[in-house]
Amino acid sequence: MALTKYIESSTGYSGSTVANVLESFFMGIQTSLRQGEKIQFQKFGTFSIKDLPEREARNPRTGETITVAPLRKPVFKFSKEFAKLIQPDALAKSEGVALEKEIGIAAPVSDPLVSVELIPFESPEPVPQVTVNELKSPPPIPAFLLSPVRTWHIKGSNGVFVELPESELKSAGVTGNTPIWSDRTGWKLVKDVPELAHLLQ
Repeated sequence: MALTKYIESSTGYSGSTVANVLESFFMGIQTSLRQGEKIQFQKFGTFSIKDLPEREARNPRTGETITVAPLRKPVFKFSKEFAKLIQPDALAKSEGVALEKEIGIAAPVSDPLVSVELIPFESPEPVPQVTVNELKSPPPIPAFLLSPVRTWHIKGSNGVFVELPESELKSAGVTGNTPIWSDRTGWKLVKDVPELAHLLQ
């Protein structure tokens, strides 16, 4: 799954906006780690660094002793809750009580994934409660809740593939036997795409 596409479809933000936010996120982490700071995300994990001092090592090819320069290594440790949430059903069921004890999740022994009670993360600072009336600007409506302008690809008269919005397909002269493509359907004939039935009426 492409992370940018997933965020784009689940939030309603454009692909370029999502890409810019992710780029800024990566740069922010780099800057913080460069300054020796630790970055912690609740229910996800912690970014930190490990400074390795200058040290002596042996060249495995020649056996010669060499000096390795100091190195700063980036380290990321997933939270236990995140580790629990990515377990496949089969693995979680086979682990049973062992998985439960390791991660700190209270769940029935018979089937740990049917009913799981997550232990909340206790923040050192109280989290302010915000009511709907206090929200000044809501986030964009997710794209999948809207009726987006669907686009289709057809082969033009000059042999070049062109992308057209659905509203322009009829004027482009498509028929039931016109090959058409979208990322949702792949290549099909117009008559075989149910959502394009209105073009043939």
